[in-house]
Amino acid sequence: MTPDCPIEARALAAARRACARFGVRLDYEDFQDTVQAAAEGFWRAWQRRPGEIGYAVISARNAAVKFLIRDLWGSNPFAADEKELCNAIATEPRTRGLPDDVLRTLQDIFLSSRTKRGRRGQLAAARETFICNALAREWSPDGIAHALATSGDQIKKCRQHIRTVLAQELKRRPE
Repeated sequence: MTPDCPIEARALAAARRACARFGVRLDYEDFQDTVQAAAEGFWRAWQRRPGEIGYAVISARNAAVKFLIRDLWGSNPFAADEKELCNAIATEPRTRGLPDDVLRTLQDIFLSSRTKRGRRGQLAAARETFICNALAREWSPDGIAHALATSGDQIKKCRQHIRTVLAQELKRRPE
């Protein structure tokens, strides 16, 4: 794929940005797959809202990020059941970050702190575990917000909730 076409050029830029956000280096074939996912996202958005280039570019970035999440974790960890969430978090390829046993413990703590026990609580606990691991990997709050497709203010609120839950857990556990 050569960037002769504007869609291809924008898809290439979206794929590069998604890889930079996650801090991953892909081989040629995986990167081309990411570019293809971004191009499809751009084209779908362009069909929905013709002429709105900003909307199409953001959709291309989101499509590339979603592809990388599915490629890195094997599935989307934010749309799975509890067992799949734990497996996805535990099998995440990483060079730094929290160890597997710590991630599982955090997942259990966040699950037990949720008032909602169903799918909504599981997704919130997975999000909080993801944020903890991303912070351990030295991601910026803006990078975390972009990866989770939310705002920076929402990440700040979630970080405050994480601190509260972990402080309560420290008080609860005897040492």
